[in-house]
Amino acid sequence: MAPVELTIEEELSNEFDTVIEAWLALNINWLVEFPELKKLGKTNDMFDLLHDLLPLDLGPLYKRFCTPLAGGKLMYGLLPFMALAHLGSDLAASYVERVNSAAKDCMPEGSTLLADLPLEMFTILRMNAEFIEYFETNHPIVVARFIQDIDMSMDMKALLVNEDE
Repeated sequence: MAPVELTIEEELSNEFDTVIEAWLALNINWLVEFPELKKLGKTNDMFDLLHDLLPLDLGPLYKRFCTPLAGGKLMYGLLPFMALAHLGSDLAASYVERVNSAAKDCMPEGSTLLADLPLEMFTILRMNAEFIEYFETNHPIVVARFIQDIDMSMDMKALLVNEDE
C-alpha cells in the first residue's frame, strides 16, 4: 500500500501537535538568560512582568529558539517564529497605520464591491508582501504544496457585497 501523502495543513498540524507540549513546558531561567536582572536584586520568583520582563531584549533568546538543531529540525517548529513576529506588533501605532495604509492600497477611493472578508485578506497579503516573497524564494516546495492544496472551486460571487442586504 502506497504511503498517504499529507496536505501541508495536515503536516503543519502534526508538527504543531508534537511541538506545542515542549513550547508550553518551556521553563526559562530568566536570571541565566538575562544576568542584568541579578544586578537589580531579582530572583526567579520575584519578577514583575511589566517592570522586569517587558524591557528585556528577547531577540537573542528567540533567535536560539528559531535556530535548527543538528539535522535541521526545529525544536519548537514554527511557534517561536510566530511569537517573534507577534511580539509587540499590535501594541504599536505604526502597526495600525500599516493596516490602514495597506487597506487604502487594496480598496479604491470611495467604495468597493468586495465584502469584508476578502478585503481583509487582500490587506493582510499586502501587509506581508515582503515576507511572502521571502517565503516563496526560500521555501518553494512548501509554497507549491500549499498552492496545490487550495480549493480553487471557491464561488467568486461570494466575495462580493450582497447588494440586497
